[in-house]
Amino acid sequence: MKKSLFLPLLVFLTTINCHAEDSDAWERILSNTKDDTTGQVGVLYDTNGVRTGSIYNARITYQFQGANGDGKFSSTEAALVTFTSSTGKEIKTSTYMTPSQLEEWANANASDILEAMFSNDPFATVSGSPSSASTLSEVLIEQVRETNRARHNKKESGFDTSFSTVIMMDSEKSKLKDKGNEGTSSAFRFSYDKALASGNDVGFLMSYKDIKSDDVYGSKSKKLLISPFYKYYYDVNNNFDIVGVVNGVVDLSYMRSSLFSEGFGYLEYGAGITALPNYYLTDKFTISFPIGVQTLKKNLNFDVPDNVKFIKSALNDIGFQTNLNYGMGLEYAIKDNWFVNTDVLKTQDIGSNKTTSKDKATYYSVRSAYRGESWDYVLGYKTVKDIDNFSEDAYMLSIQYNW
Repeated sequence: MKKSLFLPLLVFLTTINCHAEDSDAWERILSNTKDDTTGQVGVLYDTNGVRTGSIYNARITYQFQGANGDGKFSSTEAALVTFTSSTGKEIKTSTYMTPSQLEEWANANASDILEAMFSNDPFATVSGSPSSASTLSEVLIEQVRETNRARHNKKESGFDTSFSTVIMMDSEKSKLKDKGNEGTSSAFRFSYDKALASGNDVGFLMSYKDIKSDDVYGSKSKKLLISPFYKYYYDVNNNFDIVGVVNGVVDLSYMRSSLFSEGFGYLEYGAGITALPNYYLTDKFTISFPIGVQTLKKNLNFDVPDNVKFIKSALNDIGFQTNLNYGMGLEYAIKDNWFVNTDVLKTQDIGSNKTTSKDKATYYSVRSAYRGESWDYVLGYKTVKDIDNFSEDAYMLSIQYNW
């Protein structure tokens, strides 16, 4: 078990910083523009004509001066470049610039270029998935509900004490569609929840996700998230209780595509607080109204390829990005140990450091859970909506052990 838990972390730490130096930074960027005329990626059109295309979220227009048509961006050539973001904001060179001048220009306009290309969230853009804070909110609330159900069932079944420890292992297979591109993802989650003498809990959640996209860049992404938490239980009466959760989070994101073929990654860290009120309307019917906030800060201290070095300072300059989440859950007990529940959870960015895409999402899910004395089994389906030109459908299997 220990090897399986720490292997993803070792993979991240050994690959996140491995790349060769790229001295042809702007040749790499411009050649990875998907050309509007040919639809190709990987070709640099240094022919003095105006070329237009796109690279991830940004529109790009460029024109060479003194070009020789050899598909290389040499020091004797210069280019006029314009980035246009999805909001219509233009970042334009004031004159034709050589490769070294463009590097200086990119550093001076790093934040605007980052926003145009990646909407301030490279992982969400490259992977074609919701933001880290949005994903964490959905996963954490799901985990809280599952362990609270185990606690409540123990209490209702006549045991002298509530559960002592809960271990959950979840797997998830997803299909994603993002702006016409399709992708697949595999996820694994492990959580450990331990009851304290006070009746509250401590534990941690670990989530690992691997995403592959069929976009023109051959984008591949990996994410490892670890979130320690403390839970406080407050029983208002026999029909109403509230679970309060305080959590920290450390998140490693790694990406590879034709734009950064050697790969690069960055760290996110932060904290959150969540409340989950549960109303037990009847012996068979429960309703809950989760609400919470997660806030994360991006940090890039690893070396990155030359062609995306401007991303480093821009990411580090972004302040804490805060996500509000709220929703409703319904559960029906078909039998004493067989439950069906459906949930709707909305997440959205708040504050000044918003992303300009995928800043909100709505998660719809339905699950069927069978509760044994020690082992619980859950099958489920989840879909993600309300993100422009994006959808995700996931099938889930969860095994939970209580003692």
